[in-house]
Amino acid sequence: MTDQFPVVCRDGKAIVYKVGDAGLITDEFVRKLVWPEGIKACIFTFDSPIADEAALNSRVTYSEDFSFHIRYGAEKEWLDPALPAGNAVKAAELPLDLHKVLYLKIKNRIFSQLPWMKENPAEDREELEKVERVISKYKVGYWEHDGAPAGLIALKKWHGVKGEPADWISWLLVEEALPPEARAAVHAHLRGWLRANMETRLECVVQSFNVRSLKFFRKLGFRPEAVHVYKER
Repeated sequence: MTDQFPVVCRDGKAIVYKVGDAGLITDEFVRKLVWPEGIKACIFTFDSPIADEAALNSRVTYSEDFSFHIRYGAEKEWLDPALPAGNAVKAAELPLDLHKVLYLKIKNRIFSQLPWMKENPAEDREELEKVERVISKYKVGYWEHDGAPAGLIALKKWHGVKGEPADWISWLLVEEALPPEARAAVHAHLRGWLRANMETRLECVVQSFNVRSLKFFRKLGFRPEAVHVYKER
């Protein structure tokens, strides 16, 4: 099926296609995909803007075979600089051990939504060892509310689907139990931090089932730009 769409580029194990509309991405579409040798990710960009990325979940089955992700992008001017952060939360230093705890919290919060995902201590240890090895390559923002973690973001250098430079959001946490004033303050701090620390444009991917995060990035000023389909086995 994919041979009918123009290839934008191919990079390692990913290939990028241009298709007409995001509404084409369905279970049937994915089952008929022709995966070129060595390709693990098919990325689809579209002629028209993605109007409702949450609708993807009614068309596809996020499974042990295929996973679906929305790639978001943002230019600096899309992030509202005018919202005051207030004093409800404050920037703080983040010790590596606490960073690891919060990283696992992010991971488990996301993937606990999938019924087939089980606790895997060995996998968690590998993830944390990787974080420790690469953390020096990231810019990290961290905020506290009443001395407890309130928000965390990690940013690194990346490249877009056409090889253009980008700043990639690798993981992000806003604590769910924060009172409304503190939550709004974390959002404002995140916008300001991203504007201050991005050098080109911002990108990230969000699992299609993670509707709360889809809405969160829209609220920050990001726009959905592509659908990533990954072959999981």
